[in-house]
Amino acid sequence: MHKKIVISIALFLGFTIVSLGQDFIKEDANLPEKSKEASWKDRIIFGGNFWFGFGNIRNIDISPMVGYMIRPRLIAGVYLFYNYYEDKYWNFKTDLYGFRPYAQVILIKNINEALNIYSLTKTSIVFQAETEFMSLNKNLFTTLPIITTDADRIWVNSILLGGGIRQTAGKKSSFTFLIMWNISNYIYYPYGNPVIRVGFNF
Repeated sequence: MHKKIVISIALFLGFTIVSLGQDFIKEDANLPEKSKEASWKDRIIFGGNFWFGFGNIRNIDISPMVGYMIRPRLIAGVYLFYNYYEDKYWNFKTDLYGFRPYAQVILIKNINEALNIYSLTKTSIVFQAETEFMSLNKNLFTTLPIITTDADRIWVNSILLGGGIRQTAGKKSSFTFLIMWNISNYIYYPYGNPVIRVGFNF
């Protein structure tokens, strides 16, 4: 019984990937010759996220990113991230760091056209999936971190799914705003749902 379920899921995923792949290939076929001959260097994108918060809890996050445009509607890449966390009330500070491979699919290339709105920029609707590998200190989850002796670091793996918009700001540049949900429900995860991501690609 379990075997049949696994096989059914595998076949469903396989057909889904093939269907998506065919759509991307069809779209590539309509591109100008110059776009077809674009080198792999032209398909590489860079960017990342940066945000900070100050007060009794100080939080600074830096997340550079590199990605590759596999198809016009499909991008895959990886984020490297570092987060400095400090709680002045408990005199506690720690570092969170790791990496998150991701895949982004453009569902609607230009919502402005779909809504018949004139604009010099494009606003796309995107879906993103990522798996996050984070190293953190378990003291972050104790009620009294200042007196807790358990300072072990652990690696946490979480799966996040979500979507949002991508606003163009030039030939390859764009701003992204994403709302992500952690579907792993792992006890050692420092952020609540939803997780907001604001970034810039170029």
